[in-house]
Amino acid sequence: MYFVDSDKLVVYAFDFNAEDGSISNSRVLINHDSKLGFPDGMAIDRQGRLWIAGFSSGQVHCYDPSQPDKFLGSISIPGASNITSCCFGGENLDEIYVTSASLKADPLPNAG
Repeated sequence: MYFVDSDKLVVYAFDFNAEDGSISNSRVLINHDSKLGFPDGMAIDRQGRLWIAGFSSGQVHCYDPSQPDKFLGSISIPGASNITSCCFGGENLDEIYVTSASLKADPLPNAG
């Protein structure tokens, strides 16, 4: 199980007990680089990679949770800078969908 603390630029991992719903063993998984924006919503793809929305970066960033120090890359979202979350859809769950926020001073056409 994962949790993003956007203000601290950290993604935490936890062990999850499906039997009783408890979590344990809190640990820092990713120290998000501030150049990649603030980590926000996230999703896991079919290969187990973690995709994290980069608020203020206009991108979604990819990590392998088994090698969290290895940044795998980003997808840029044209026309939107404040990416808030992502999920996977399509027939094969191979299409990424994102949401974004619009701020009053945000002149980008696809924001919000």
